[in-house]
Amino acid sequence: MFVVFKFKKGFGMVEVLVGASIISLTLMGLVSLGQNYLKISNRNNEALQATFLLEESLEAVRLLRDDDWDVNIATLSSETDYFIIFNGSQFEATTTYGLIDGLFERKIVVSDVFRDPNDIIVPVGTLDDGIKKITAQVSWNSPSGTTTKSISTYLADIAN
Repeated sequence: MFVVFKFKKGFGMVEVLVGASIISLTLMGLVSLGQNYLKISNRNNEALQATFLLEESLEAVRLLRDDDWDVNIATLSSETDYFIIFNGSQFEATTTYGLIDGLFERKIVVSDVFRDPNDIIVPVGTLDDGIKKITAQVSWNSPSGTTTKSISTYLADIAN
């Protein structure tokens, strides 16, 4: 007994179209996945660079302190935004706005430090001229809006 199959015309073409569609969807998914990976990678690179800029800011302020506290640190106005720049031979704090790599805004704020009678740092008390609070901040525009990272430390006049 023989069974005879009758194929309808164009059935092979439908199989080719379905196969091509599956391959196309798979490739489109992989390309989309690759694009998302690149976006996330770029955001992580920006966050990492911002972290390095924060650390560099604090190191620059320490260098300024070590060079001359009375000239470089004590003269900075409290609660004023200062931008750390490298002038080719050394760091300096300036009020002139500038971007790093056309993307990052880096600034520091110097705050006065006050102590209570027990020598504990408090918001209001006796001014401690030998210590300043330094807050470094790095901001940049990202697809989700402006991203900001900051770090603070206390800086002492170790020469006196």
